Amino acid sequence: MIASLCERYAQRVGLSTMSCALHAVGATMAAVILTAGMVGYHALHARCDALRQDYQAALRLRAEAGTIAIDDQQTRARLVQARVQQQRVHERVPALPNEIAFLDQLSAAADRSGIQIRDYRPGSHSEHATHHEIELILRAEGSYESLCQFAASLQALPRMCRIAHLSLSAPPPGKTEMTIELRITLVHGLKPQATI
Repeated sequence: MIASLCERYAQRVGLSTMSCALHAVGATMAAVILTAGMVGYHALHARCDALRQDYQAALRLRAEAGTIAIDDQQTRARLVQARVQQQRVHERVPALPNEIAFLDQLSAAADRSGIQIRDYRPGSHSEHATHHEIELILRAEGSYESLCQFAASLQALPRMCRIAHLSLSAPPPGKTEMTIELRITLVHGLKPQATI
Protein backbone atom coordinates (compact mmCIF):
# COMPACT_ATOMS: atom_id res chain seq x y z
CA MET A 1 0.00 0.00 0.00
CA ILE A 2 2.83 2.37 0.87
CA ALA A 3 4.44 1.43 -2.41
CA SER A 4 1.28 2.38 -4.32
CA LEU A 5 1.12 5.73 -2.49
CA CYS A 6 4.71 6.33 -3.26
CA GLU A 7 4.25 5.46 -6.94
CA ARG A 8 1.21 7.73 -7.24
CA TYR A 9 2.99 10.75 -5.74
CA ALA A 10 6.40 9.87 -7.11
CA GLN A 11 5.61 11.61 -10.35
CA ARG A 12 4.73 14.92 -8.65
CA VAL A 13 7.07 14.93 -5.68
CA GLY A 14 10.47 13.48 -5.51
CA LEU A 15 10.87 10.21 -3.57
CA SER A 16 13.45 11.74 -1.26
CA THR A 17 11.03 14.55 -0.31
CA MET A 18 8.36 11.97 0.51
CA SER A 19 10.82 10.02 2.63
CA CYS A 20 11.82 13.16 4.53
CA ALA A 21 8.17 14.06 5.17
CA LEU A 22 7.39 10.58 6.51
CA HIS A 23 10.46 10.69 8.73
CA ALA A 24 9.45 14.13 10.02
CA VAL A 25 5.93 12.90 10.85
CA GLY A 26 7.38 9.84 12.62
CA ALA A 27 9.89 11.95 14.54
CA THR A 28 7.15 14.39 15.59
CA MET A 29 4.94 11.54 16.80
CA ALA A 30 7.86 10.03 18.70
CA ALA A 31 8.62 13.41 20.31
CA VAL A 32 4.95 13.83 21.31
CA ILE A 33 4.85 10.33 22.81
CA LEU A 34 8.16 10.89 24.64
CA THR A 35 7.01 14.27 26.02
CA ALA A 36 3.69 12.81 27.17
CA GLY A 37 5.57 9.95 28.82
CA MET A 38 7.92 12.33 30.63
CA VAL A 39 5.06 14.54 31.84
CA GLY A 40 3.13 11.46 32.97
CA TYR A 41 6.23 10.04 34.66
CA HIS A 42 6.84 13.26 36.61
CA ALA A 43 3.18 13.40 37.70
CA LEU A 44 3.30 9.76 38.81
CA HIS A 45 6.62 10.32 40.56
CA ALA A 46 5.21 13.32 42.47
CA ARG A 47 2.13 11.30 43.43
CA CYS A 48 4.34 8.42 44.62
CA ASP A 49 6.37 10.84 46.77
CA ALA A 50 3.17 12.22 48.32
CA LEU A 51 1.92 8.70 49.02
CA ARG A 52 5.28 7.77 50.57
CA GLN A 53 5.08 10.78 52.88
CA ASP A 54 1.49 9.93 53.84
CA TYR A 55 2.57 6.36 54.52
CA GLN A 56 5.45 7.52 56.74
CA ALA A 57 3.09 9.85 58.64
CA ALA A 58 0.64 6.98 59.12
CA LEU A 59 3.47 4.78 60.44
CA ARG A 60 4.50 7.48 62.93
CA LEU A 61 0.89 7.92 64.04
CA ARG A 62 0.49 4.18 64.42
CA ALA A 63 3.66 4.06 66.52
CA GLU A 64 2.25 6.84 68.74
CA ALA A 65 -1.21 5.24 69.01
CA GLY A 66 -0.39 3.58 72.33
CA THR A 67 0.79 6.86 73.83
CA ILE A 68 -2.28 8.65 72.48
CA ALA A 69 -4.57 6.02 74.01
CA ILE A 70 -2.84 6.36 77.40
CA ASP A 71 -3.05 10.17 77.21
CA ASP A 72 -6.74 9.87 76.33
CA GLN A 73 -7.40 7.65 79.36
CA GLN A 74 -5.51 10.02 81.66
CA THR A 75 -7.38 13.02 80.25
CA ARG A 76 -10.72 11.27 80.77
CA ALA A 77 -9.74 10.42 84.36
CA ARG A 78 -8.77 14.07 85.02
CA LEU A 79 -12.09 15.17 83.52
CA VAL A 80 -14.00 12.86 85.86
CA GLN A 81 -12.02 14.24 88.83
CA ALA A 82 -12.70 17.81 87.70
CA ARG A 83 -16.43 17.08 87.46
CA VAL A 84 -16.42 15.57 90.96
CA GLN A 85 -14.60 18.66 92.29
CA GLN A 86 -17.03 20.92 90.45
CA GLN A 87 -19.95 19.06 92.03
CA ARG A 88 -18.38 19.47 95.48
CA VAL A 89 -17.97 23.20 94.89
CA HIS A 90 -21.57 23.51 93.70
CA GLU A 91 -22.73 21.73 96.86
CA ARG A 92 -20.91 24.37 98.95
CA VAL A 93 -22.55 27.30 97.12
CA PRO A 94 -26.24 27.76 97.99
CA ALA A 95 -28.68 29.80 95.93
CA LEU A 96 -29.25 32.36 98.71
CA PRO A 97 -26.65 33.85 101.10
CA ASN A 98 -28.49 32.64 104.25
CA GLU A 99 -26.18 34.66 106.47
CA ILE A 100 -27.78 33.53 109.74
CA ALA A 101 -27.03 29.84 109.11
CA PHE A 102 -23.50 30.75 108.01
CA LEU A 103 -22.98 32.83 111.15
CA ASP A 104 -24.03 29.82 113.25
CA GLN A 105 -21.43 27.67 111.44
CA LEU A 106 -18.84 30.43 111.87
CA SER A 107 -19.61 30.77 115.59
CA ALA A 108 -19.22 27.02 116.10
CA ALA A 109 -15.84 27.10 114.31
CA ALA A 110 -14.77 30.08 116.44
CA ASP A 111 -15.77 28.28 119.66
CA ARG A 112 -13.79 25.18 118.66
CA SER A 113 -10.68 27.25 117.94
CA GLY A 114 -10.91 29.59 120.95
CA ILE A 115 -11.89 32.81 119.13
CA GLN A 116 -14.49 35.10 120.78
CA ILE A 117 -16.67 36.86 118.15
CA ARG A 118 -17.65 40.28 119.58
CA ASP A 119 -19.40 41.92 116.62
CA TYR A 120 -20.86 40.95 113.26
CA ARG A 121 -21.91 43.27 110.44
CA PRO A 122 -22.99 42.53 106.89
CA GLY A 123 -20.79 44.15 104.26
CA SER A 124 -21.10 44.81 100.56
CA HIS A 125 -22.82 42.64 97.96
CA SER A 126 -21.22 42.04 94.55
CA GLU A 127 -22.18 40.21 91.40
CA HIS A 128 -19.67 38.39 89.20
CA ALA A 129 -19.96 36.58 85.88
CA THR A 130 -20.39 33.19 87.55
CA HIS A 131 -21.74 33.91 91.05
CA HIS A 132 -22.70 36.45 93.73
CA GLU A 133 -20.69 37.38 96.82
CA ILE A 134 -21.55 38.98 100.14
CA GLU A 135 -18.99 40.36 102.56
CA LEU A 136 -19.30 39.74 106.30
CA ILE A 137 -17.30 41.79 108.81
CA LEU A 138 -16.39 40.16 112.13
CA ARG A 139 -14.65 41.64 115.14
CA ALA A 140 -13.20 39.07 117.48
CA GLU A 141 -10.56 38.42 120.11
CA GLY A 142 -8.17 35.53 120.45
CA SER A 143 -4.59 34.33 120.42
CA TYR A 144 -2.50 33.92 117.31
CA GLU A 145 -2.75 30.12 117.58
CA SER A 146 -6.53 30.22 117.86
CA LEU A 147 -6.70 32.57 114.85
CA CYS A 148 -4.65 30.10 112.79
CA GLN A 149 -6.95 27.24 113.84
CA PHE A 150 -10.00 29.33 113.00
CA ALA A 151 -8.64 30.27 109.56
CA ALA A 152 -7.87 26.62 108.80
CA SER A 153 -11.35 25.55 109.93
CA LEU A 154 -13.01 27.83 107.36
CA GLN A 155 -12.05 25.35 104.63
CA ALA A 156 -13.95 22.61 106.47
CA LEU A 157 -17.20 24.59 106.60
CA PRO A 158 -20.00 23.39 104.31
CA ARG A 159 -20.10 26.84 102.69
CA MET A 160 -17.70 28.36 100.14
CA CYS A 161 -15.99 31.32 101.81
CA ARG A 162 -12.60 33.00 102.08
CA ILE A 163 -10.86 35.59 104.21
CA ALA A 164 -10.73 38.73 102.07
CA HIS A 165 -9.06 40.95 104.67
CA LEU A 166 -7.47 40.40 108.07
CA SER A 167 -6.45 43.09 110.51
CA LEU A 168 -4.74 42.38 113.86
CA SER A 169 -4.13 44.68 116.80
CA ALA A 170 -1.42 43.77 119.30
CA PRO A 171 -2.66 42.48 122.66
CA PRO A 172 -2.50 44.85 125.61
CA PRO A 173 0.47 44.34 127.97
CA GLY A 174 0.10 41.20 130.03
CA LYS A 175 -2.55 39.62 127.76
CA THR A 176 -2.24 37.10 124.92
CA GLU A 177 -5.51 37.89 123.16
CA MET A 178 -5.34 40.33 120.30
CA THR A 179 -8.15 42.21 118.56
CA ILE A 180 -9.01 40.69 115.18
CA GLU A 181 -11.04 42.15 112.34
CA LEU A 182 -11.98 39.76 109.53
CA ARG A 183 -13.72 40.42 106.26
CA ILE A 184 -15.06 37.10 105.04
CA THR A 185 -16.41 36.76 101.51
CA LEU A 186 -19.32 34.34 101.25
CA VAL A 187 -20.18 32.91 97.81
CA HIS A 188 -23.78 32.21 96.81
CA GLY A 189 -26.09 32.15 93.80
CA LEU A 190 -24.18 30.31 91.09
CA LYS A 191 -25.35 31.37 87.65
CA PRO A 192 -26.44 28.80 85.05
CA GLN A 193 -23.76 27.38 82.75
CA ALA A 194 -25.28 29.13 79.71
CA THR A 195 -24.43 32.57 81.12
CA ILE A 196 -20.86 31.70 82.06
